[in-house]
Amino acid sequence: MIKASQHDNEESLLRAIDKVKEEGFEDSEITVITKETLQSEKLNNSEIRVKVSSGTFSDKFAKFLIGEDTEGAALSEFKLTDEQIDEYKKAIIDGKILLFTKRDVEAHNEINNNSAHESTKEIKEASSIGEKTEFNS
Repeated sequence: MIKASQHDNEESLLRAIDKVKEEGFEDSEITVITKETLQSEKLNNSEIRVKVSSGTFSDKFAKFLIGEDTEGAALSEFKLTDEQIDEYKKAIIDGKILLFTKRDVEAHNEINNNSAHESTKEIKEASSIGEKTEFNS
């Protein structure tokens, strides 16, 4: 499931990012789409994907040649309705900063089903009830 929100400035965006992280989203599940480059070190030093729709001249020219606008290209990975695409394109053009979160179910399942994760979980459970647990390699 994809969640989206619109923000007027970086401060509002950063608060929203903190909130979705508290909800359990990983940096790799967060995408920010903006018209202009953002200045936050928090974004630059993370795995959060930041897409700048203004792009370079060559980006714009390439998109023009294939008939794709930069805002539409930035939104293309999300399964959005035509109405949502139009709404978000307008928001980007108007200077809003968009925040998208998309749960990576496969990655979360992989972590939960990982034998190393299970072993760590078993060790914690065993140590909390005072048992020793041995694992064969």
